[in-house]
Amino acid sequence: MRTDQCIQEVSTYCQLSRTQTGLPSIAQLLLRLDKLTEGVPSVQLPSAIVNAAATVVEAISEEPGEDHTFERGLKTEYPVHAGLLQLSSRKNLDSASAVTISMILVATREWRDRLEIGATEKDASRKMFSLSEYDVWLALRKLPTAVLADISDSSFEALYRNIEGATAGECYGKGQRMDLRRVERFFARFLGIRERTANRASRDSVPKDEQHVTTLLESDPETDLEHPKVSIWEHHLCPKELRRTIAYSEGNSAAEIQNAGNYFREQTPISRTHGQTPEIAARRVRGQIAHIRRTAQMLPGRWGQLTDDEICQLLTTEAGYVFLAVPALRILSLMTGRPYDDVAKIRLVATEDNLPLTISPDDLYVVTNDRTWVTGVLAPEDRRKAHPEWEPVLQPHLDRLVLPITGYFWELLKVLVTRRSRGLSKRSVSLFDLGDDTVRILSGEISLSARNAPRRVTRTRIEQQLYSEILALDGDFVEASLITGRHPPGGTSAALFYHWCNREHLVAQYTKVLKRWERLVKREQTGIGQQQQLRLDGAVGSNLSLRMSAIQTLCSDFQSDVERWRTAWGDPELLTGFHNAFTNYTLFMVLFLTGYRVVTDVLDKRSDWDEEAGTLVIVDKTADDMGHVRMVPVCSTLRAQLRAYEQHSQLIRERLVCLGAEGSAGFLFYLSRSGDLERVTPRTIKARFAWGYGLHLNSNRHYLRGALRESGVSGNYVDALMGHWGIGREPTARYSGFDPLHYTKQVGAALEEIAEQIGFVVISGYGEK
Repeated sequence: MRTDQCIQEVSTYCQLSRTQTGLPSIAQLLLRLDKLTEGVPSVQLPSAIVNAAATVVEAISEEPGEDHTFERGLKTEYPVHAGLLQLSSRKNLDSASAVTISMILVATREWRDRLEIGATEKDASRKMFSLSEYDVWLALRKLPTAVLADISDSSFEALYRNIEGATAGECYGKGQRMDLRRVERFFARFLGIRERTANRASRDSVPKDEQHVTTLLESDPETDLEHPKVSIWEHHLCPKELRRTIAYSEGNSAAEIQNAGNYFREQTPISRTHGQTPEIAARRVRGQIAHIRRTAQMLPGRWGQLTDDEICQLLTTEAGYVFLAVPALRILSLMTGRPYDDVAKIRLVATEDNLPLTISPDDLYVVTNDRTWVTGVLAPEDRRKAHPEWEPVLQPHLDRLVLPITGYFWELLKVLVTRRSRGLSKRSVSLFDLGDDTVRILSGEISLSARNAPRRVTRTRIEQQLYSEILALDGDFVEASLITGRHPPGGTSAALFYHWCNREHLVAQYTKVLKRWERLVKREQTGIGQQQQLRLDGAVGSNLSLRMSAIQTLCSDFQSDVERWRTAWGDPELLTGFHNAFTNYTLFMVLFLTGYRVVTDVLDKRSDWDEEAGTLVIVDKTADDMGHVRMVPVCSTLRAQLRAYEQHSQLIRERLVCLGAEGSAGFLFYLSRSGDLERVTPRTIKARFAWGYGLHLNSNRHYLRGALRESGVSGNYVDALMGHWGIGREPTARYSGFDPLHYTKQVGAALEEIAEQIGFVVISGYGEK
């Protein structure tokens, strides 16, 4: 046989690309497979292909197994070629792995021949083969040789059973099991065990008119769904479809098989935003509903919260009984807000000097001498790093939180703590030594009680109680997360990245909750003992919050720069220099008194500021539907400064128009050296602030959130001003209880105090006396 004919035969059998990359290596691999599979006739390669491969190896000199660069599109358009090329470089092939490779190669060719012979095959069958071929050869490239050897057998059916067993076990990693499933699907379709096409819409199924039996149910008034445009449909499987279910094939009665579910059909159209299709809008609505359900977990008085009587039951345990681990775990879980697993690992130390250098939010330590417990501070997964040059102006940031164990709780735990800390010579000792009986009791408290059964105190309700009660104090879920180490139900929020507060404030919030619980036990007393005083300095939360002294210095520097340019008579850049300095000061005031994000043009339109209402509409980070627009109160100092800037800018614009200046800008604008107008963007702000402001541009948000909470503004109002609400907590949502008048009054007064603390004063520009 001629060499070119042999090359053509090998290329056709192995589905090589036109370039025939690595042909000698693939031919050498075929010879190795033929030699290693001797004695297994059912999987041996055709003799004609083996002879052609031998001719190719003799005619074309190339080192077998030589590394080749995969050409563009080879792995997707020619998966068999790519797989054989990769396998040819393996030196550790044995007879078992060779059998697996040969079986897959033979099965691929046989399946392809079926499609070529059957001209009437559906397009869906060809598509299924194409996808299966790609999957199985992708798996061959990725699976180690040892795994291929483990699943090897002498027939296709036996090989399929081996793969099924391998995917069901835990012997291999997640990635290897995924690749084995690709091989399993290939043989299931090749052998006809699983008749499933790639095009699900074209599979042979029960006709649509026989697929479901639907029944219209009456509206249940308790579900709040009794509405003329909402109907409830109950779907049942038809007999044909019922007989195809796995439950029926395993011998279960048809009456025991559940129906296809209940569905709510709403006749009102789904609202769409700009450019959305109805399908995208429907998926978005489903996500919003799920998020609202998660947010509803934070509502006060919900079913999952403990009642006062249940809390009283937990806290009336006799001191001696707390020797048992279960009651002590419950009490510590209640007072720390941590899950049982973390509380079970709590450790005792004599003083804070014995604490480790690094403490995570999951670590708990009881300091016996101080009667406190210590934990790490919850932080977002990805936060901006503080540069070393920023350290002098940043607040002292601490990574641990110290909270008191008040008198009544200490008396409950005193016996157990004293017993475990006797002769405390080590740095720390474990508080609990859990036995098998204790673990068995705890495992029974994991889930909530079944429907229609009496409600009972469970570990889930105990663990979430502290978070709920702290949230009910001021509505600030970030502070509740910092104390309990628990992320909000809706996931990590940007508020956790920006928020900071003094540790003393968190101690006060925490003590309020514990004192309330103590009063439930002894209602005739207003409190038990004196409140523990902890002298704690430093802040927790954001590691980028600024010191007040640093902000005051920045404010003074910007004011001095304006006055310097005001008196710079004779300077050729007097006009541009004074205007830019005046804009810098006004912009600095806007940032620190509104919480503006510097992600787009700041105060781009004059219409965003409503002088009569005393509000500013901020559109700094939102989508086309403008769903995150927020309204910010404008305090009197900022209002007067914006009025002065407006008069100044009108005069400047009139003069520049006469001089032929070019460019368009918003309400706030800079001037270039040539006198043209420049927009206020993050790039231009950073360039104009560079002389005296070396921090990142959103430092104002890190400061303002904590400052507002320190001024007594509720958490909901702070979220509304900062734009930190989630789905279901929007201030202007349909069922929101947000009061814009009270919000404007309370937040405006707090902003006025902050402006006075920083040292903001009204500075006039040109055109004003």
